[in-house]
Amino acid sequence: MKMYTASLWEIDLAKGWTADSDDDCVTIIKSDESGALQLSSYQKQDGIISRAELLEVTDCDTETQQLLREKTWGDFTGFQLAFSEEDTFWSKWWLADEQTLLFVTYNCDLKRKDDEKEEIHHMVGSLRSKGRAKRCE
Repeated sequence: MKMYTASLWEIDLAKGWTADSDDDCVTIIKSDESGALQLSSYQKQDGIISRAELLEVTDCDTETQQLLREKTWGDFTGFQLAFSEEDTFWSKWWLADEQTLLFVTYNCDLKRKDDEKEEIHHMVGSLRSKGRAKRCE
């Protein structure tokens, strides 16, 4: 299995998926017809990112916060929101591990929302914090 390594995190790429990065984010795709998994990372300068801070970063109103799914994906804990907008399916994650914050999105054509579900869940579930790796050495 191929792995993509960024400065603050790592992810296992599902078979056939490739990663490309620019100044704003890393984009992981399988083909021109597949959905896109995108990851942006940030680092808090002082202290650990609290659950309350992470919830605030979601910028969701109180009603939408009730729809957030809270759990752990790899080394990261946080929130996920899945929804459709017009003809597009979206899944968004706000994840933190100590001082590292990840904002992850996946979008695809609504008709294809289940086609890559297992691969996306596997990749997001494989996220590892580079800070965590350093602490274990």
